Amino acid sequence: MPILRKSFMFKFLLIFMLFIPLPMFLAKSYLSGKIVDELVKTNQNKNLQLTEQIAANIEETMRKFIFTAASVNFDSEGLNYEDTIIPALNRWHDAKDEYEKLQLSDQINKKMNYYFNYTTDLLGAFFVFPDNRYYGYRNSIPNEPDELRVMEWYGKLKGGSPGSVSVAGKVRNTLNPLTQGEYTIGVAAYPPDTGNQNIDFIYFAFKTDWLETAYTDLKLSHIGQVDIFTSERQSLTRGDRSDPMLELLKDSPVWERKYGSFRYRSGGRDLLINYYTVENTGWKVVSTIAYGELTNSVQKIVGLTSLVLLAVTLLYLIVFVISATTTVLVPIKRLIRQMRKVQQGNFKAALTINGNDEFAHLHGAFNSMVTEIQLLIRNIENEKQEKLLMEIRALQYQINPHFLFNTLHSISVMAKTFGIYNIRLMTESLTNLLHNTMDKGDHVITIEEEMQLLNHYAYLMAFRYQDKFEVAFDVPVELQDAVILKFLLQPVLENAIIHASDDPFRKLHIQVRVHRADQSLLIEITDDGQGMTADKVDTLLESSQHQSDAFNKIGIHNVHRRIRLTYGERYGVRIRSEWGSGTTVSLELPYLERQSKEDADA
Repeated sequence: MPILRKSFMFKFLLIFMLFIPLPMFLAKSYLSGKIVDELVKTNQNKNLQLTEQIAANIEETMRKFIFTAASVNFDSEGLNYEDTIIPALNRWHDAKDEYEKLQLSDQINKKMNYYFNYTTDLLGAFFVFPDNRYYGYRNSIPNEPDELRVMEWYGKLKGGSPGSVSVAGKVRNTLNPLTQGEYTIGVAAYPPDTGNQNIDFIYFAFKTDWLETAYTDLKLSHIGQVDIFTSERQSLTRGDRSDPMLELLKDSPVWERKYGSFRYRSGGRDLLINYYTVENTGWKVVSTIAYGELTNSVQKIVGLTSLVLLAVTLLYLIVFVISATTTVLVPIKRLIRQMRKVQQGNFKAALTINGNDEFAHLHGAFNSMVTEIQLLIRNIENEKQEKLLMEIRALQYQINPHFLFNTLHSISVMAKTFGIYNIRLMTESLTNLLHNTMDKGDHVITIEEEMQLLNHYAYLMAFRYQDKFEVAFDVPVELQDAVILKFLLQPVLENAIIHASDDPFRKLHIQVRVHRADQSLLIEITDDGQGMTADKVDTLLESSQHQSDAFNKIGIHNVHRRIRLTYGERYGVRIRSEWGSGTTVSLELPYLERQSKEDADA
């Protein structure tokens, strides 16, 4: 008996853990994961948009620089040819008189001020002649002309057509790093032949500070950094090519794709990286955000929630155990104790009835059973002793199905008392199915009654499969009194629930539809699951194997056979299915109304 009592308590605790704390913690874990993923996705999309905005700001600024450089480069045409920049520079180069040079310089500077009055980011513009002389606007040249000519951009510029403009990228200032900054952003122009006799190339040097203004007004989520690289993998925001970000991005898709996002995990680093390409320069804008900074707040909330859930669960478990012990286990132990006495032959054992709840009725039923046994003993005391003992033992071990139903009803009421409504509904559904299973009477049932049984069965299966499916019923009112064979639809519904879907994250939708076609009754059970191949459909109808469930003693093949044996060859089961498109199982039966039920039974 102690083993039985421990087993009973163990089952109570197991049910409690399975239906309350475990689903709660599983749901918490699932939802927290979803929240983290959604948070990361949202921030990643947001930062990608911000990265795109930074790239657009840089592109707009560089477009102005390039357009102005091109305007200066082609400033050799106009109504007053002598006032244009390129011819003036050629005269300045050839002039011997200092006064003439001063006048030409004033003319050139005024025109250059007109072109660059929109920005203070220009460090200087330098018109370089083949003899290494140059004219400098605003400042002296940051690099020797011969030093500029050996750079890669110079070869590409001169290899192009006259009049072209090229982005030189980031150039180290070798002549005046202290006064003009260590680096400049260079734009070079190849003057057209028209109006130019002496100028080799024009070099525009811009400050690097303007790059920061492209993103300082934008706030990246949490903590992050922005890097800008040239297409030659040169950092525009850091010192030199030893930038650690270049090593990190070495084999990444940044250099092959226009834009995108990816997660980098290596060497203890976990980063979310977004990148976007500046269209007119090919530069790469890369924003880097620590993954942990995005998820820390959520993880803290999840941890606190877990502690609260654990405390509430422990408190509820204590209350549940105490309540179950006093209201369920104690009455059952009393009943077991008296039943043991009856098993031992003490038919004077009786239970004291306390209260008016279900256990009081159960104890009263036990007392009545013992009393009936005593009366039976007195009625058969003249019979042979052996027959008497056999009948007494038969009565001792007789199990009345109503005892089981009363017990299930008691559990249902107790579940309602403690607010465990899912256990109550599950118990009631099980009771209804047991009633119909044990009913040995009619072989037919109305559509309305069959749909109620299907609803109870679907409710029980929903607990087993954690609401992974949904069943909808479409039954016209005028067809609810039609009669069909009992338990005809349950095997079909079970097959849809168990086998229709192999995706654990997608909810399966099942529809049960009833309609009439002339003198036939058509019942269709349709699901939106994975479907079946034609060979599988044929095998399903030809197979004679069946399930061994308590409520599914027949398979779809036997459903088909029952219909044909009962109503004839023109009726039966038809299956329509395609792989990936769901399945429809159709049952065609003769239309028989309620008043024809006796005929159907016959």
